[in-house]
Amino acid sequence: MEKWVQNEYRTRHCDQDGHLVGKVNLDTLRSALTKIRPNDAHAINDILKRLHIEICADICRNFEFNKQGEFKDTPAVHQRLLQARSDLKDGVVRRKAIIEHKAGRVVQTSTTSTVEMPQPSQSKGKANATPTTTQIPAGDNSLKIWIHSQYLEKGFRGSDFIGWKHLANALAQANPGRAEEIKTTLKE
Repeated sequence: MEKWVQNEYRTRHCDQDGHLVGKVNLDTLRSALTKIRPNDAHAINDILKRLHIEICADICRNFEFNKQGEFKDTPAVHQRLLQARSDLKDGVVRRKAIIEHKAGRVVQTSTTSTVEMPQPSQSKGKANATPTTTQIPAGDNSLKIWIHSQYLEKGFRGSDFIGWKHLANALAQANPGRAEEIKTTLKE
């Protein structure tokens, strides 16, 4: 991380010893960095993307993984990320902070980051649902992979887990042709 970014980050979010204090908000950090160097917006975004990954990876290292590289207690990870990052709202953290353990290292697998430029807002509803949100990918364990990818998106109301029964029903509605398989897989 560049020195001027590191200084601003420590000033806003760390104590005198350099330990993190309180919640991190990368959106306000971006604003402050942009005021300092308005011509470096692209570089600032790249730096904040790396910082986002480092913060999430550091938080997620404390949680156990199963053999498939998924968190054993995903709701606890979700809750911890919300406690540490004030810029990760409930719906946003589900898309942004899915971290998996692969080959002994922590890798970010999300496609969206909190530090990307804002996108035009879309109204909520089924009309905006993309095929990727309801299609099950092909391949071995495709149903398990699809369920895992939908877990954070459909399994929470606010920051509260809706329960396995409600999650099973929501996933069955998204894929009615495989409803029984979905319910069986969730029971495993």
